[in-house]
Amino acid sequence: MSPPKQLGALSNNITLGVYILILVLQFFCATVNGLIILFFARSRSLRRNKHMRLVIFLSIGDFFLAVGELPYIIYMTINWDAKQMDYDPLYIMITAEPLPIQLKISATITVGIAFGRNIVSVLRVFE
Repeated sequence: MSPPKQLGALSNNITLGVYILILVLQFFCATVNGLIILFFARSRSLRRNKHMRLVIFLSIGDFFLAVGELPYIIYMTINWDAKQMDYDPLYIMITAEPLPIQLKISATITVGIAFGRNIVSVLRVFE
């Protein structure tokens, strides 16, 4: 008789499906954000538009996250085993680092956007 599963635990088959989905979405994210970066690199009018700078900053951050997380998700997908999860913890720790770094960058940019909009709305009240 197999041991009871913990509440919320995923089976290894579901875990493999999630890894493959993440891998596909990372390639899609890297492609789309790479195109946005290419558009900015080729179009002088986009680079001069101050309102579009936030778009390029977020695109660059998301592009680097997608590319930086590829070694992690590829390792997890290739070394998947139906019976036992046996991964190198040091490799996992090192290759998983881009995610918290990107979350901090993305949160900082988002707070900057919100702060800028709040300043504009307050200044309009006092005009």
